[in-house]
Amino acid sequence: MPPSFPLPLECLQLIIRQLVAQSASYTLASLLRVNKYVCSATLPIMYEDPFPLPVLSCVSPWEEIIVPIFKLMKTLLLSLPEGHQGITDLMRAAYLTQECTGSVHDDKPLAERPTSIPYYSFFTNVDFRHNVTLGQTIFQNLILANRVSLNEHLKQHGQNSRYLLEEVPFVLLDDQQRQSDSAVCKATVHEATSRDLRCDVTWALCSANAELIRELVIPIMDIGRYVTLVPRLKVLSKVIFLLDKGFQTRATLRRTKTLAEEEQLEAQRAKRNLGFEEAVSFVQGHRQLFPHALKIAQCHKNPSASHDDCPEEYNLRILKLLPPLNKPAILDQYNWTQFVAKAQDTDLSLVKTIRPWESSFNQPPYEAAVTDGPFLHRCRVLEIIEMCSLADDAFQWAVDERKQHEADLAAGRPNHQRRLVPLRSFDFDYQQPSFGRQVNDVAFAFNRTLEKIRISGNLWTDLTDDERRREFLIGGGVEGGESAESCCWDLPQLSELKVCFRGILVRIHPDVVSRCPRLSHLLLTDYRVEYSLNEVVYWTLAELPQLEGLSLMGSSAIAFHPEILHSTTQLKDLALEMPIRRDGSAFIPPVADFGHADDNVDNNSNELVDSLLSTCGSIPRKRPTWTWDWDLPNLVHLKLNAEFGYRFQFKMLEGTPNLERFSVDCRSLSGEHRRTVGIVDLIKPGYRHPDMSRFLDQEQHKKCRLDNSNDNDNGNTDKFEGTDNDEVWREFEYIHVPVLRHLTLAGPWSLDGRVLEALFDKMTPGLQYIQMSSRGHSVREWVKLSSEYLLSLCTAQLFVETNIKAVTDAGLKLDEAQFAYELVEQPDGRREHRNAKYHFLNVI
Repeated sequence: MPPSFPLPLECLQLIIRQLVAQSASYTLASLLRVNKYVCSATLPIMYEDPFPLPVLSCVSPWEEIIVPIFKLMKTLLLSLPEGHQGITDLMRAAYLTQECTGSVHDDKPLAERPTSIPYYSFFTNVDFRHNVTLGQTIFQNLILANRVSLNEHLKQHGQNSRYLLEEVPFVLLDDQQRQSDSAVCKATVHEATSRDLRCDVTWALCSANAELIRELVIPIMDIGRYVTLVPRLKVLSKVIFLLDKGFQTRATLRRTKTLAEEEQLEAQRAKRNLGFEEAVSFVQGHRQLFPHALKIAQCHKNPSASHDDCPEEYNLRILKLLPPLNKPAILDQYNWTQFVAKAQDTDLSLVKTIRPWESSFNQPPYEAAVTDGPFLHRCRVLEIIEMCSLADDAFQWAVDERKQHEADLAAGRPNHQRRLVPLRSFDFDYQQPSFGRQVNDVAFAFNRTLEKIRISGNLWTDLTDDERRREFLIGGGVEGGESAESCCWDLPQLSELKVCFRGILVRIHPDVVSRCPRLSHLLLTDYRVEYSLNEVVYWTLAELPQLEGLSLMGSSAIAFHPEILHSTTQLKDLALEMPIRRDGSAFIPPVADFGHADDNVDNNSNELVDSLLSTCGSIPRKRPTWTWDWDLPNLVHLKLNAEFGYRFQFKMLEGTPNLERFSVDCRSLSGEHRRTVGIVDLIKPGYRHPDMSRFLDQEQHKKCRLDNSNDNDNGNTDKFEGTDNDEVWREFEYIHVPVLRHLTLAGPWSLDGRVLEALFDKMTPGLQYIQMSSRGHSVREWVKLSSEYLLSLCTAQLFVETNIKAVTDAGLKLDEAQFAYELVEQPDGRREHRNAKYHFLNVI
């Protein structure tokens, strides 16, 4: 350390590495000019892997992108020892010939002589897979720059013809395509040339500095010359064998091939397999010479160059030559296959997270790990697991440990056993049929630490008839677990429960939610289409003061106890839905059934209900009452359909002052579930007015007229406009939702002109987007009121059939560019850029 620069080398190196992590290339270049001490500390770090450092921004001109990359590559090659055998004629033509052509303007060309600084000796990570600038590799950038010397070299040596003869995807094209599509020819030559350049540059840098190379990517088709280099690769810790020459594409797989073409493909396969065999020999030889150096060795493919997958048999053979992972803390896509190769020999005592790569789930290595023998019980500090395809009894060991632990505590015996596993997050995607045992075992075994449960399953097509009749049981039922202890959930720390299944139904035990008091997000989804109100098993009333998101669809939605919402003052998102059919409707029980829907009749007396409820000693639940009077001050999004949309009462919005998006849909297959909205529905709850009783009597008669009217409204009539001159309703106080921006009323709704005016003017004046399929008003009335009172309106959609006369009478004109209608005259107060767009279902 020189006295003029007192900063220790270790501290300076930390600063430099931070600059590299931040891609501060200009700052690094400035450090080279400070003094010799700082320069000597910067160079090794800056050049150990220099290409990922972005030279310029992505909006820079093409010349400013190509030139720095070209100069950097040229600098590295010129620093190689004089007479180095790794410099090929192709590399000289590409990098070491002075020229100024095309769009590359090199005003200060580099000298064609070796540099005094051995930049190549700092290059320790030879990996050109991810060195990308604007989507093009550093080699393709050079080719696309149209360098004369490189093109001349390819022509003189017949490389273009050779590439077109040997590149299998090109050879297998139809003759007409090869002859007519020059772009295909050019792309084929570019890909082959860039691949050869990448091979040659990799070999040149590696062979000149083999003793210091730590990470190396070797093209499979070029592996032969690296085998002799093994004795010099003393510190090599990571090697990737790259399959970068593809001969299978979607086109070649579909196309019928001739005998000659099949022979050529077979020759390519044989050559590739020979390369993989030499890759195994490379790893085997390196392990014999340097037993403790190599830690990672894998076969990868270049997705942009090949549709072929690396054979797993070679990957496993290579991985079995390596030592087991050294006490990993995470098992993920980067080390999963290496773990699989020696799963039983790997120390898993420090593993906290298991998260294999999704694409590996159905591959042989994944299956080998989960079928070769149990391993989860060895992960004693496991906190997060995201997997699939494990057997239903995969967590029986955890259940047994929990039982033994509780037995020891109950007997007063000192517990000298190891600690229980502190699992916090359980995330499983079931690829095979499962009916709840696994998740119930997890809930029982890790009940004191579990914070998140996420489970899902796709549509399973190979179910037996018995399996199709079964349900995925959460927290109850014999099918949910062999032990009674695993039936009743008790998860005091659980904050997130998400269950989403396609293909089977989900039944949640009525007591489960009440036993998870700290839930903040609850999402339960299955695809139950129809049901009977007398078959519903309603949940136990629960207190969920921390709940922020509640989304239920299918079985869970119809079993939900509405009084739970009295405790969810932190709720932000609420969705209660049934699956939507292709015609846009959802199942709603017959209207006659709702006459007894809220009378607290005991309907839980069937055999299945008795079985579920007796599990935890509960009594049958009675049908709850929907009061629609909840205080939800933080609610932002509300979505209701099916039964919940039909039941909905607007007085609920009095308790949602911060609601921004609201959708209610009462469309049903039968079409009998109609809703008539009157002024009384929008009046603020508890409000009184001297003339209210008289007005409400008139309103009741109006509702009867709407219910009995012909709903074939084509938008030409104003049959309810101005029928009552009583203006007292304008003096009433209405529910006010000031920040509501999106409103959707789908289904057979009936609203007259006064209700529309109260809705737009008093209740939701900030609306920007509305969608309605209502009757009881004309198109002219709907357009007039929405344009007059909704001054922030952007888009309005009325899903009714109308005609061009009604649209014109409403003061609209067609905007052909937007495929929508807009107002001819803007109302006072509306900003010019707020010219609302009006859409209709059909305009005749």
